[in-house]
Amino acid sequence: MKKNIENLIAFVHIEKAAGQTFIRILENNFKYKHCRVAPLNKKNKGIFSVDDLKLILKINPFTQAISGHSIKPFSNLATYIPHIRYVTILRDPVERYISHYQYWVKVLKKNIKFEDFLKLDSMRDFQTKKIAGAPIIQEAKRILSDEFFLVGVLENFDYFLALLKIKLSPYEFNCEYKKKNVAKNNFLKVNIDQKLEKYKKEILFNNRNDIELYSYAKNYIFQKQKEAALLTTNEKNIDFENSYHYQMKNELIGKLYRNLYYGPIFSFLRYKNGLDIKGSY
Repeated sequence: MKKNIENLIAFVHIEKAAGQTFIRILENNFKYKHCRVAPLNKKNKGIFSVDDLKLILKINPFTQAISGHSIKPFSNLATYIPHIRYVTILRDPVERYISHYQYWVKVLKKNIKFEDFLKLDSMRDFQTKKIAGAPIIQEAKRILSDEFFLVGVLENFDYFLALLKIKLSPYEFNCEYKKKNVAKNNFLKVNIDQKLEKYKKEILFNNRNDIELYSYAKNYIFQKQKEAALLTTNEKNIDFENSYHYQMKNELIGKLYRNLYYGPIFSFLRYKNGLDIKGSY
């Protein structure tokens, strides 16, 4: 097995937790060696599998990083790459939950009331299920502790990037970024207090495992990662967003690769197998 595959970075993209921003950082760093992925066969039921990965590696044998909503740490990827480097970012569960509803209404144009959104089982403990495959808090904690290369929390996003830069050394990882896929209005800020006041009990109940998992990630795992990296700089002194410089060469290489080579082949394989070629990965 090639060294780049042995050290493959796999970003578990949790919806509404700065995923698109982080994916663009990966694209700017790894250029044509990064792939946004999704299942290539209906039988995989929304989970990116070893068979999918093998096809991706045939398309691009130079792949060093993959990202996508369908990358699950409870899948079978580790059977093929024992030391796969899982990375993820968690977000405050209440904010993420309401932001997810906002995305449905404002972007996807779904006609759904918040009262009905509260009833959706698929939206309950979303982050816990993303990590463990089920709302089993102890298993999700174990997976984050034992199987992840790095776990971040959105409120410490820049510090998470600083830790990743250290862990990937001597690779020169550029942490500068420009935010992507951010809500364009104050819908969330205005409505979060209103929703909490009216539906606080239901929201907290629907996210009870996520709240515990987020607290564990933030106060235990993230602290251990900082201690292990010997990074003592205060989070407030790290600001990669405002130090961002547009890198035309890097973005051009990535766009040409995605639009002229990888994207068309990937979309064809999805289409050939009766899968939607559109969507967020």
